[in-house]
Amino acid sequence: LVKRWGKHHGICDASVGFLASYSYQLLVIAFLQRCRLVPNLQSEAPPLGPFAPTDRAQVGEYDCSFHRDADRVVGAMKRQAEEREAAGEPVAPAKDWSLARLFVEFLHFYANDFEFADTALSIHRDQMLDRTSRYGPIQDWWRPAIEDPFEDEVSRDLACVVGDVKSWHTIHDCFVRTYEHVRRIPEHLDRVATGEPPKSARGKKQRRGRGNRSKGGKEATSELWHWLCLGSSPEEEESSDGEQDVEDDM
Repeated sequence: LVKRWGKHHGICDASVGFLASYSYQLLVIAFLQRCRLVPNLQSEAPPLGPFAPTDRAQVGEYDCSFHRDADRVVGAMKRQAEEREAAGEPVAPAKDWSLARLFVEFLHFYANDFEFADTALSIHRDQMLDRTSRYGPIQDWWRPAIEDPFEDEVSRDLACVVGDVKSWHTIHDCFVRTYEHVRRIPEHLDRVATGEPPKSARGKKQRRGRGNRSKGGKEATSELWHWLCLGSSPEEEESSDGEQDVEDDM
């Protein structure tokens, strides 16, 4: 879903100065780790413990070991949650969130909460990194810093592909604008987050009045689908069509 959203907004392409698909995957994993929904598969600390012999892998100079047994990982996470609950610790509320709710919270986290200027994103450590400590004095303060999980001893920042300030502002603005839009119509998020567009979004656009009437279910879902996957709202698309019609007439 995140990759599709990024590609339709034109911000998932390292060749033209935006973040690569791999970086968006790391953003998703880091967010899910923060929600305590997925563990750090590269750590031998509790709850997963030491690697099994089949978990270890070395590719050249890089340690690519990670926990591979999915049943063992799920069991360890479940036991840890039960222990926390028994100890009276708060249970992660995100475990009951739908895919749609997770997507909205993902947008909110990177639009409003994550301190890109001071923090380097990392998924193979138990905490986020101070950006200056990880990469030295900050040169391009305006862009994010994303650590490659398999090159922790190398000063490689995956976000170095972001071309300039304008490119990063475009990326961050997409997080902000999409979050501000979709959070207003949460009752229709589940349907859209599964990747199923309503018929009104797949077929021919239907012209609508400009009144202040409230949006019905299909109309609101169609508008949300435009934002997530088409990069604009129906109103913006109609406005663009109108401008093109005027140019054609001229």
